[in-house]
Amino acid sequence: MNNRTRILPVLSIFAALLLAWPPMAVAQPTNADFQQAVAEYQQSPSFGTYEKIIKMAVAMNQLPPIPSEAQRRFVRGATLFKDAQTPDDFKQASDEFSQAIRLAPWWPDALYNLALAQGAAGDYASAIADLKWYQRFKLSEAEADAAQKKIWGFEAKQEKAAKDKELAAEKAARDREMAAQKAAEDQRAQQEAAAANKVREQEEFLRKIDGARYSCTVPGTDDGRPIVSNYYFDIRGDTIMWSRERVQGPGAGRGSRDILAGRIIRIYGREVRLMHPDGSVVATGVISADGSTILFDDIHLYKRER
Repeated sequence: MNNRTRILPVLSIFAALLLAWPPMAVAQPTNADFQQAVAEYQQSPSFGTYEKIIKMAVAMNQLPPIPSEAQRRFVRGATLFKDAQTPDDFKQASDEFSQAIRLAPWWPDALYNLALAQGAAGDYASAIADLKWYQRFKLSEAEADAAQKKIWGFEAKQEKAAKDKELAAEKAARDREMAAQKAAEDQRAQQEAAAANKVREQEEFLRKIDGARYSCTVPGTDDGRPIVSNYYFDIRGDTIMWSRERVQGPGAGRGSRDILAGRIIRIYGREVRLMHPDGSVVATGVISADGSTILFDDIHLYKRER
């Protein structure tokens, strides 16, 4: 809840401790002494200066009249309190009562109404503390009883607010945990969907090139004599059969033969890998996206024949 600008910043914190102190006898102060104490408080509001005023006010037979400006502030606070609907509205009322207290710190009615406004704004700790300060004034039995009942009521609300805050924090933690779990599940689902889609794309790609033959014409020499050979890649599922056929030079026309010698070429996505029997990769190639060519070992371009 919103906190008002504190006129008594230290007082509320020590109110509970003060109530435990035994009452001290205070000699009948003079009006001049009292006015000096009020001036000290107004110049420097503190625990000590306010405590002094309360003790003197309790000991005096007659207190000074309430200044007109303090009464004006009190009426403004009461009006705002009556029309208040939000915590900010009650804070504005609290600010007015605080000003009334600063102008007339011996006025218990202003302090009582300040506590009510604080409680209505949800600032139960300040309301309880200021009511305990209020109880230190010279009150009638009915006034003291009403203040105590207000304290009990605000204590109950304070405990409920703390419990509600705790429950809200627990719910927020559960919500965050559930959101994190859902995010993780969504991420897993996306990853699984992407993996499944990749598998489908690979299967579709392999179906598109299954049974295809790719060829590459490579010139060379054999014992210093020029030769020309055709190298073939034949697709069988995700495996490539690699063969060679000499078309010019010695041995031409004898047909093709397998040149893998125990090695295989496997297709991974659009990449082809020549594998050694021990599982190591000897050479790689890339199948074009439309399946029309295979660039092998960054040198030889195989073109699709069928």
